[in-house]
Amino acid sequence: MKKTVLLTCALAALVAASQAYRLLPTARAAEPAPVTDPTVVLLGDSITAGGLWAPYFPAQRVLNLGISGDTTSGMLLRLGAVLAPKPPKVFIMAGINDLLRGRMPEDVFITYRQIVSELGGPGRRIYVASTLHVTQPFMPDVINPRVASLNASLRQLCEQTRRCTFVDLNNVLAPSGVLRQDFTGDGLHLNQAGYEAWFAALKSRQLLE
Repeated sequence: MKKTVLLTCALAALVAASQAYRLLPTARAAEPAPVTDPTVVLLGDSITAGGLWAPYFPAQRVLNLGISGDTTSGMLLRLGAVLAPKPPKVFIMAGINDLLRGRMPEDVFITYRQIVSELGGPGRRIYVASTLHVTQPFMPDVINPRVASLNASLRQLCEQTRRCTFVDLNNVLAPSGVLRQDFTGDGLHLNQAGYEAWFAALKSRQLLE
């Protein structure tokens, strides 16, 4: 019962944060018109949607397919938009909305694994970014252990199948196990400092080239 109440509170916080987030002048609004022949596609939810990605991939043509509120099930249904232009690189971050809605990490992983499988193709590199930890008011004591469980499964998937590369962002954005307060304005979404840290982590692994 207690966990159900906590998840209900977390879901209410998610709805409120999503509504507030849509009212903000996000970096996504400043992106140029989507390219039709991308070399990099980013698939995700509002955390991906809010990033101003193109300047950080100067040698690439970037298509941001982040959609606010999306889940792994939603992303699975729209993989056609990712696959149609045949991009050589795909970056994914997903799962937090599923967990905040009460799905268990093992169930989320099944859907996530299908996404990775269907995205596979000759010469295509798939980068799975860790699902980010949260902080208050998103019930980190309940949600973050589930985030950690999902990430462990995703890391194992990439290491064992070699279909993807796992990129751990929590060691930068949430080194203590909760999202750093200076990287977020609401406990879930990233602010500019958070995106800068994300970009720096990708650059350190030479993934922006």
